[in-house]
Amino acid sequence: MVDAIGQIKRLTRASMQKQEWLHKKQDSEFKLKFYQRHGVEAKLQKQIDFDRDERKAQQVIQGTHQYLSELNGFIASFEDELKNQILYKSAQSQPFFDDFFATYQQLLHSFDSIKQIAVNGKMTTAITAKAGRLPAAETGFERRVCGHRA
Repeated sequence: MVDAIGQIKRLTRASMQKQEWLHKKQDSEFKLKFYQRHGVEAKLQKQIDFDRDERKAQQVIQGTHQYLSELNGFIASFEDELKNQILYKSAQSQPFFDDFFATYQQLLHSFDSIKQIAVNGKMTTAITAKAGRLPAAETGFERRVCGHRA
């Protein structure tokens, strides 16, 4: 008898759970049809695409900042030593060193070109400004289409 009562309770719970799941299924199907009718899927995809574009722009900006930071570190670690080499005065072979350092000057010009790249690179504000002009994704569409915020 106790087993029969327990079994009836389990069947009653199972029946209630089935009704609950059917209600949830119907609710989900209604929402899906509603979202399809109002183009929510396309709007969500558009939002995802905008978010991906924004992340890519930020990734480029961060990579540029890292590149310039490391380039400036490279310049700082070699600049004084490279430029100070040319100050050497030889007591015995100055004509040789004059010619030698004339050729060495080409290296210094190349180094100055690298420095100019770093100076021009500080214009990352231009990159950041361009990233700021990325077309903004439409926000708040959940509220307008669905009637509530997700």
